[in-house]
Amino acid sequence: MTGIADRLVDTLKKTLDIHSPSRVMRALGVFTGRGLVEGITSTGNDVEDASSMLATRTIAGFSTAPALPASGSSSTAPAVGASVALTYNDYSTSQEDKQSKLSRAGSQLQAAVAASVNR
Repeated sequence: MTGIADRLVDTLKKTLDIHSPSRVMRALGVFTGRGLVEGITSTGNDVEDASSMLATRTIAGFSTAPALPASGSSSTAPAVGASVALTYNDYSTSQEDKQSKLSRAGSQLQAAVAASVNR
Protein backbone atom coordinates (compact mmCIF):
# COMPACT_ATOMS: atom_id res chain seq x y z
CA MET A 1 0.00 0.00 0.00
CA THR A 2 2.75 2.45 0.83
CA GLY A 3 4.29 1.90 -2.58
CA ILE A 4 1.02 2.74 -4.34
CA ALA A 5 0.59 5.94 -2.30
CA ASP A 6 4.18 6.99 -2.97
CA ARG A 7 3.77 6.39 -6.71
CA LEU A 8 0.49 8.35 -6.68
CA VAL A 9 2.14 11.33 -4.96
CA ASP A 10 5.12 11.18 -7.32
CA THR A 11 2.81 11.02 -10.36
CA LEU A 12 0.75 13.99 -9.14
CA LYS A 13 3.87 16.06 -8.44
CA LYS A 14 5.26 15.31 -11.88
CA THR A 15 1.94 15.91 -13.67
CA LEU A 16 1.26 19.16 -11.83
CA ASP A 17 4.89 20.30 -12.10
CA ILE A 18 5.23 20.56 -8.33
CA HIS A 19 8.85 20.98 -7.27
CA SER A 20 8.13 22.81 -4.05
CA PRO A 21 4.97 22.71 -1.96
CA SER A 22 5.49 26.39 -1.08
CA ARG A 23 5.18 27.33 -4.78
CA VAL A 24 1.87 25.50 -4.96
CA MET A 25 0.57 27.16 -1.81
CA ARG A 26 1.70 30.57 -3.08
CA ALA A 27 -0.22 30.02 -6.31
CA LEU A 28 -3.32 28.97 -4.36
CA GLY A 29 -2.95 32.10 -2.21
CA VAL A 30 -2.75 34.30 -5.30
CA PHE A 31 -5.86 32.66 -6.75
CA THR A 32 -7.67 33.09 -3.42
CA GLY A 33 -6.75 36.79 -3.29
CA ARG A 34 -7.85 37.35 -6.88
CA GLY A 35 -11.12 35.57 -6.20
CA LEU A 36 -11.73 37.71 -3.13
CA VAL A 37 -11.06 40.91 -5.07
CA GLU A 38 -13.37 39.84 -7.89
CA GLY A 39 -16.08 38.84 -5.42
CA ILE A 40 -15.96 42.13 -3.53
CA THR A 41 -15.77 44.18 -6.73
CA SER A 42 -18.67 42.38 -8.35
CA THR A 43 -20.95 42.96 -5.34
CA GLY A 44 -20.03 46.62 -4.71
CA ASN A 45 -23.27 47.93 -6.22
CA ASP A 46 -25.30 45.50 -4.09
CA VAL A 47 -23.54 46.71 -0.95
CA GLU A 48 -24.13 50.34 -1.89
CA ASP A 49 -27.83 49.68 -2.62
CA ALA A 50 -28.28 47.85 0.69
CA SER A 51 -26.53 50.66 2.58
CA SER A 52 -28.73 53.27 0.92
CA MET A 53 -31.85 51.29 1.80
CA LEU A 54 -30.67 50.97 5.42
CA ALA A 55 -30.04 54.73 5.61
CA THR A 56 -33.46 55.49 4.13
CA ARG A 57 -35.17 53.17 6.62
CA THR A 58 -33.18 54.64 9.49
CA ILE A 59 -34.27 58.16 8.58
CA ALA A 60 -37.85 56.93 8.22
CA GLY A 61 -37.56 55.44 11.72
CA PHE A 62 -37.44 58.94 13.15
CA SER A 63 -41.13 59.33 12.45
CA THR A 64 -42.24 60.94 15.70
CA ALA A 65 -41.67 64.58 16.49
CA PRO A 66 -39.54 65.30 19.53
CA ALA A 67 -41.49 65.79 22.74
CA LEU A 68 -41.89 69.43 23.71
CA PRO A 69 -41.62 70.42 27.36
CA ALA A 70 -44.85 70.67 29.28
CA SER A 71 -46.36 74.11 29.77
CA GLY A 72 -44.73 75.87 32.69
CA SER A 73 -41.67 73.63 32.54
CA SER A 74 -38.27 75.21 33.03
CA SER A 75 -36.93 73.34 29.98
CA THR A 76 -36.78 75.25 26.74
CA ALA A 77 -37.60 73.82 23.35
CA PRO A 78 -35.38 74.60 20.38
CA ALA A 79 -36.42 77.79 18.65
CA VAL A 80 -38.44 77.43 15.48
CA GLY A 81 -36.10 77.87 12.54
CA ALA A 82 -32.99 77.02 14.61
CA SER A 83 -30.10 75.69 12.55
CA VAL A 84 -28.57 72.27 13.06
CA ALA A 85 -25.00 71.27 12.23
CA LEU A 86 -24.88 68.16 10.08
CA THR A 87 -21.88 66.14 8.97
CA TYR A 88 -22.19 63.93 5.89
CA ASN A 89 -19.52 61.26 5.39
CA ASP A 90 -19.50 59.58 2.00
CA TYR A 91 -17.53 56.35 1.88
CA SER A 92 -19.18 54.92 -1.21
CA THR A 93 -17.41 54.13 -4.45
CA SER A 94 -20.30 55.25 -6.62
CA GLN A 95 -19.48 57.20 -9.75
CA GLU A 96 -22.10 59.83 -8.87
CA ASP A 97 -20.34 63.06 -7.96
CA LYS A 98 -20.11 64.08 -4.31
CA GLN A 99 -22.18 67.27 -4.71
CA SER A 100 -25.10 65.33 -6.22
CA LYS A 101 -24.96 62.79 -3.39
CA LEU A 102 -24.84 65.52 -0.76
CA SER A 103 -27.75 67.33 -2.39
CA ARG A 104 -29.80 64.11 -2.53
CA ALA A 105 -28.98 63.28 1.10
CA GLY A 106 -30.00 66.80 2.17
CA SER A 107 -33.30 66.52 0.32
CA GLN A 108 -34.01 63.15 1.93
CA LEU A 109 -33.21 64.55 5.37
CA GLN A 110 -35.43 67.60 4.81
CA ALA A 111 -38.29 65.36 3.69
CA ALA A 112 -37.85 63.10 6.73
CA VAL A 113 -37.78 66.07 9.12
CA ALA A 114 -40.82 67.66 7.45
CA ALA A 115 -42.74 64.39 7.66
CA SER A 116 -41.76 64.06 11.31
CA VAL A 117 -42.81 67.59 12.22
CA ASN A 118 -46.10 67.35 10.35
CA ARG A 119 -47.26 64.31 12.32
